[in-house]
Amino acid sequence: FSFMTTPPVLIIGAGIGGLTLGRSLARLGIAVKIFDCRSSTAPPFDRGLGLWENSQICLRNIGLGEFLDREACFVRPAAYRSVDGTWLSSASQSPRNQRRVACLRQNALTAVLGRGLD
Repeated sequence: FSFMTTPPVLIIGAGIGGLTLGRSLARLGIAVKIFDCRSSTAPPFDRGLGLWENSQICLRNIGLGEFLDREACFVRPAAYRSVDGTWLSSASQSPRNQRRVACLRQNALTAVLGRGLD
């Protein structure tokens, strides 16, 4: 072990959170090593995601703005209900991002987040 080299940051979990952290650190020049119990970062079943404003800002800050604009369908104003009709979440429009929800496929997001990471 040399004090002149920095060991990689170890990230446990290759879900959206782990991959986003890995990509963020890699953009700062920090080496990362991601571990997951699955052999692939793709979830076994693809599903739709709704990303609210803060998630969209995070993705844009790590260089995925073009991906988001290309792959997502933006819905506004947004609201979610459970199967029984109970309101889960809703938003009114705001000038900052017009409270748009970015709807996209989970596998597409995990694939682009994991590109170039160990």
